[in-house]
Amino acid sequence: MSNVTELFRVKHMADKHDSYRIAAAIMAKEDEIQSSEMSVINGFLEGMRDANLGIAHEPGKGDSYDRGYAAQYELEQVNNERTRNK
Repeated sequence: MSNVTELFRVKHMADKHDSYRIAAAIMAKEDEIQSSEMSVINGFLEGMRDANLGIAHEPGKGDSYDRGYAAQYELEQVNNERTRNK
């Protein structure tokens, strides 16, 4: 299993609503991860952070950034729907 696969397994095992805990789990394994893998992870986390802070999506920052932005946006939509239905 690659380090990236392991990190995404950790992500799914962690509380899906706690991106900070996910980031901490990734950073804890950073020394085991090759720089190319870290580039993918950093782009994803940057996209999540921008979406979380309400910063407009920046086209051209890479596929990882786009996926992170989309994941955070989707998470917010799910959380809003859950809150609305309580």
